[in-house]
Amino acid sequence: MKIAYEDLMGYLNLLKYGVSKNDVPFYANYIHSQGGKLLACNDNVHVSLNVSLPFIGSINFFTLDGFIKQFKEGIFDFDTMDEKLVVTCTENSKIKLNIMDMKLPEVILERDSEDILVTEDLENQLKLASKFTKSGADLYSYVYFGDGSICGTDTQRVLHSQYETGNFKTLLDRNTCFFLKGGYTLYKSGANLVVSFPNELGFAVFTSSINYIIDNFGIRKILSFVEKHRAKDKLCNVAYLVDAVKKVSPILFRETEHNVLLENRGKRLEVKMESSLYGTATTIIDSSLDRELDLIIDSIQLQHIPQEYNIFVPNLASLSLNYLYVTDDVTGTSIIFPHKERS
Repeated sequence: MKIAYEDLMGYLNLLKYGVSKNDVPFYANYIHSQGGKLLACNDNVHVSLNVSLPFIGSINFFTLDGFIKQFKEGIFDFDTMDEKLVVTCTENSKIKLNIMDMKLPEVILERDSEDILVTEDLENQLKLASKFTKSGADLYSYVYFGDGSICGTDTQRVLHSQYETGNFKTLLDRNTCFFLKGGYTLYKSGANLVVSFPNELGFAVFTSSINYIIDNFGIRKILSFVEKHRAKDKLCNVAYLVDAVKKVSPILFRETEHNVLLENRGKRLEVKMESSLYGTATTIIDSSLDRELDLIIDSIQLQHIPQEYNIFVPNLASLSLNYLYVTDDVTGTSIIFPHKERS
């Protein structure tokens, strides 16, 4: 049986989400061939592909994956001999893998939500939202996807965008967000997320106990927070501010704080950084704001904000809210992050 490199790596790149280098569960290091299906299963992800290989049983995923990656291209021949899977790429290169007999837990799926088709826009929105979540393993290290919303927050910054979800609702960790591609279909089975691959290639099931406390995410409070801090006075484009910060940031050599002082006068925005040891650095960019403004932001807050977004500031009556509002005119996605008043 012959398989081209690109097709084989496509299968392995999906199966790798269901394997683990941990010794528990014992079957997590392996991929499993069951007559027309390839399976991989660890504690959190089960992957099932409608792909046939010429053996029944289990082989070590990491040995096969490591061997295939050495070639980058070519046609691989799969055969069995003496209870081993023999994979040959060239006349001089082959690997013989022991075929083992392992039992996997049975997966029973129910359809408990509407289907969600992953479009290119949804794929990009989920990946972006995942960059605004907390590190670690608490509730806010997940992206909330449901109730017509996509939301990621690290409890300081908030990203929110509207997206039609019907009765679908789930929490997605960063790995899952980057797993999803345009053309995949999502639905819920109990608290689990099921991802169906196009062209009847198969599916993956992502299990997460965090979904049992999804209502603790507080999406209604977050929506209210976003609406409260929506601003209309445009300051500047994100790309211009990020470029200005890059120009002045060398002054903060070995500094632990990265405060940026913003001073707006007559549609001219001065961007300044100060070091008590080394001095100050300033640059001036055009702004869209025709009034005085003095703020301090942490430059870290600008990380992962797309360059095409625009920054808006509260009107004079609302400056005490101490948050800046960033949005994309095309998608309507909102990002909110804190600022400080200059004394």
